[in-house]
Amino acid sequence: MLCRLIQSHYMNLPYSYLYYAVAGLTLFIPGSLLNAAPDLKSVAAITTHFFENHCYECHDEDSNKGDLNLYELSLKLDSQQQAQQWAQIFKKIESGEMPPKKKKRPTKTDKKQLLSALV
Repeated sequence: MLCRLIQSHYMNLPYSYLYYAVAGLTLFIPGSLLNAAPDLKSVAAITTHFFENHCYECHDEDSNKGDLNLYELSLKLDSQQQAQQWAQIFKKIESGEMPPKKKKRPTKTDKKQLLSALV
């Protein structure tokens, strides 16, 4: 009964009212629920935390394994080469290839947080 009353009430409203009602409600939805992209500072903090715990040991200025120095890699995708490097990093972490199985493995939460920040 109540559903029919509400339905008949809203069916009589012009669509513009419904549009403004929905638009107004979206102002009160937290950004995290809308899957808002993290800002550059947040991404830097997440990547630094992950890299310190799992990557810098092999991919720093001295080791430079795989010809990759993560200290030199910028989060600003200024070149196609940087974009390709980040895509490769994402792919290797997502697949579980990196960090190597012999090294300390990230928790599912840390891995998910990093991959979500990079998307």
